[in-house]
Parts: sequence; C-alpha cells; structure tokens
Amino acid sequence: MTGRITPPFELQNGGQLESGDYYQVRLSVDRDAHLYLLVSSGDQPPVLLLQDTMQAGEIRDFPGNEKLFQLDQSKGTEWIYALLSEKELPVQETLKRGLKDGKEETLRQAFPEASIRAFRLEHR
Repeated sequence: MTGRITPPFELQNGGQLESGDYYQVRLSVDRDAHLYLLVSSGDQPPVLLLQDTMQAGEIRDFPGNEKLFQLDQSKGTEWIYALLSEKELPVQETLKRGLKDGKEETLRQAFPEASIRAFRLEHR
C-alpha cells in the first residue's frame, strides 16, 4: 500500500487522515505501566497493534525506531486506544475470545483494572 508521509504534525482528537497515510502515536505516563495499543474501525472489535512497557515520566512515539503505522483502505471513524495497567493484562486472550465491538465502554468492561485513553480520527 502506498501512502503519503507528511512532515510531523499533531492530529487533534477527531482530526482527519486519508487511506494510506502514515502515523505514530505519542504517549506519556506518570507511573510505570504495561501498554496495549489497540485500534478499532467503526463497530468492529479492536485489534492489538502492539504491547510494551513504559516507565514513569517517559514520553515515547509508537511504533518507534522511525517506524510508522499506516491506515488501510477501510474509511470511517477509527478509534485508537491505549490501555495502561500496573499489571499485565490478558489482552490477546480476551481479543481472541472476541469482544462484541470496539467501543470504549466495552473495553472498560473487559479490562476494569486498566486506565484507557481514547483517540478518535476520521479516516477519509
């Protein structure tokens, strides 16, 4: 898939990107945490993009090492979720069993011990 790489800019919540565009996610944490980065398109169940750990005070770009995520061809509303927890979560196992949708409330029910940050973008 080809796409455009633009100079870095901060996309505001609810901002727009086009199919094929590349992006990174910047996160900061105030305490040590296990990170699970998920994406959901429309009402589709979320997909795990990556998991990692972060240390208190750390600011990082994901996927990191000058790598980028790329939007697919499925247009619509995309949700990017960062699940943060002091303890490891069974995210992969829970996603394999299936969630009914990719809504924030569904994730909060599945992972009540996690802090969840949600970001919405319009995929054009």
